[in-house]
Amino acid sequence: MKEILSRIKCTKSISEAVKNADFVIEAVYENLELKKKVFAEIDKNAPSHAILASNTSGLSITEIASATKRAEKVVGMHFFNPVAVMKLVEVVRGALTSEETVNIVCELSKKLGKEPVVCKDIGYGFLANRAYAGLMREAIEMVWERVASPEDIDKALKLGYNLPLGPLEVGDMVGAWEIMALSEQDRIRELGPEKGRLHPLIRWMVRAGYTGGPGKKGIYAFWKEVLSKP
Repeated sequence: MKEILSRIKCTKSISEAVKNADFVIEAVYENLELKKKVFAEIDKNAPSHAILASNTSGLSITEIASATKRAEKVVGMHFFNPVAVMKLVEVVRGALTSEETVNIVCELSKKLGKEPVVCKDIGYGFLANRAYAGLMREAIEMVWERVASPEDIDKALKLGYNLPLGPLEVGDMVGAWEIMALSEQDRIRELGPEKGRLHPLIRWMVRAGYTGGPGKKGIYAFWKEVLSKP
């Protein structure tokens, strides 16, 4: 652990972080304008040969790449939480991402002990999250309707479909509710108002401070402290 940590250097300066980089992975909040701003700065300061990857879980790689002068070297590299455990990496091809860039990212993923899958950035959520979003939406709706507790909904899905974690406990663990709230406008633009708009339960929760994430309350606590009351 000490050996690995000794290799990690921290800085608050993007230019300092990327000035000698061969490969950059961005992981700021899921907000398209913020990501474009960050990529423009990375592009300005990183060597011309450097590949610029985004860990976005659903935003357009094509549009993120438009903020740079190297669209062929911009790619999605979406890791799944918890990164140390989950094997999947979605390698996301923008409209102008080169085949060489995609191949390099796939090989790097394998060297990291991951299993890469390649997709285009046409649909919001790429592969796994696009399919999983339907499951998450229905689970949230069942809590909203008071059909059952979040714990029982997750238990049914884990035992019924052999999932290691239920979608609601995953949301609490990774802070998905806050991420959904912050990215609502981008989601509406990509998915349309029907699928992209924030569920009223999540909006209510986030406004009350139930965002999920390490050390923070989420939908499990909101059920016990708010929804289960008369």
